[in-house]
Amino acid sequence: MLIEFSDVFFALDSVAEILAITSDPFLVFNPYIFTILGLRSMYFFLAHMINKFHQIKNSLVAILSFVGLILIFAHPY
Repeated sequence: MLIEFSDVFFALDSVAEILAITSDPFLVFNPYIFTILGLRSMYFFLAHMINKFHQIKNSLVAILSFVGLILIFAHPY
């Protein structure tokens, strides 16, 4: 229930901003329906694949450190 509620909350969070741009309900609500369905399927996919991501912490540390070093040395002050 918590996962479904969070999917709906994040999908409907920006409806007001979209309604400020367009008033076509098809353009407003259709992408959010697909987003909710996609997030649910992505969660179950990742839940089954979590054992294959045992090195994710080390790889994220390496990637973020590399990007940080590039940002530090790219613009010396």
